[in-house]
Amino acid sequence: MKENRHVIYIIIDGFARYYFDELIKDEKSKYFLNEIIKEGVFFENIFTTLPSITNPCQNMLLSGATSKITKNVYRHYDKKNNIVIQQTRENEVDLITKYAIDKGLSVVSIAHYLTEEDLTNYDNERLYLGESFKTDDEKYYDYEARFNQLLKVINKEPISNGKDEFIIKEFPNLIVFYCDDLDGIGHNFDSIYGSVAAKSETKRLKNVVARLKLIDKKIAEVVEALKSNNLYDKTRIFITTDHGMSPYGKPSSRRGNLYEHSKISDLFKTLKEFDSSFKIEFLSPNERAKKETNLVVVGANLNVQLSFLKPFSHKQQRNLQKTLLTKDYIYAVKTTKELKRMGYWTEAADLIISPKSPYHFSKNLTRSVLAKAQHDTLDVSSNHVVGWIFGGDTKHLGGYKKSVKNYDFGVTVAKSLNIKFRKFNGKALKVFK
Repeated sequence: MKENRHVIYIIIDGFARYYFDELIKDEKSKYFLNEIIKEGVFFENIFTTLPSITNPCQNMLLSGATSKITKNVYRHYDKKNNIVIQQTRENEVDLITKYAIDKGLSVVSIAHYLTEEDLTNYDNERLYLGESFKTDDEKYYDYEARFNQLLKVINKEPISNGKDEFIIKEFPNLIVFYCDDLDGIGHNFDSIYGSVAAKSETKRLKNVVARLKLIDKKIAEVVEALKSNNLYDKTRIFITTDHGMSPYGKPSSRRGNLYEHSKISDLFKTLKEFDSSFKIEFLSPNERAKKETNLVVVGANLNVQLSFLKPFSHKQQRNLQKTLLTKDYIYAVKTTKELKRMGYWTEAADLIISPKSPYHFSKNLTRSVLAKAQHDTLDVSSNHVVGWIFGGDTKHLGGYKKSVKNYDFGVTVAKSLNIKFRKFNGKALKVFK
């Protein structure tokens, strides 16, 4: 692809594959994201990877690299300094926006908070459009407000932050777009963006799909605007996500309490039965292990990360893994060697355990959980995600069966702009003519 062509990189936070399957279940209704498959590529088997948490995974998408390289896993126990570290936006490598600017390409980011430090709120060549550019008649800075900003960029319409007005006369080389409606509604922690929190798993899923239908219409509007401005044939469009979403807790107030409370006590009991010398502590951010502790556990509701503070061989890890996988509430257990092969930053954990949805490993043992969802797990509901590439010179491959990773999109976007990441472990997808 020549450098004077363009890329739109749309990242829809929390877009699980089963959400899309639920959307297209009604064969009578036509949805853009389903119809566009025949004009490009839909990745049938695209997956995220651990830690499957927003900030680390957004870093992966924008730098084409896993936590092995970015060194961000959200939360981990630092053995050397005996403290639990809570991370935010840290990344050991640059994002694609920084590479693009250094190459002299024009960049616009719409709401992708990680790109903000690379961009400005005044320079059309490297512009960050955030909530300050929301119009007064838009109640929320949700999917609609953000897609409206994208449409204004495409249509060369004025955009204002209340103080300054911008018209982007030359279509940018790279547009990075981010919206988090599906993530916020999917968590079901509270009402958000006009969607009322659900009181059952069935209603939670309905809320998510209802919002996905609206997002689908906006994506169709964007493509129509590109075509109207003779940009569609010059623009590669990427759509993917950071992670899916796994339901946890009891699915309805009318049902029993099998999933209502954390299974962390059961897990600790199994660990102690396996090795009676384990002295276990479940630590929160900024907490330190006691002198007698030899097994530190860190978690964020679903996954738990184990750090062994006494010698614990790979053979012992494998034996523990086999024991844990006999439990009906455990979905997956990854040893240090397996984590390394997955591209995980193994200084952050020796072993990771994922519960089987809707079980959970919350630190709070007494909290009753009803129809919530999280994504820090290897459970398929969080791990199997979505990915489309279409527009420009994309091959019309339809459903693509080979297994790929969502961070492969970052590498492919870079290659589309003739950008070379200095350090990455994703792969460029060969889907262009």
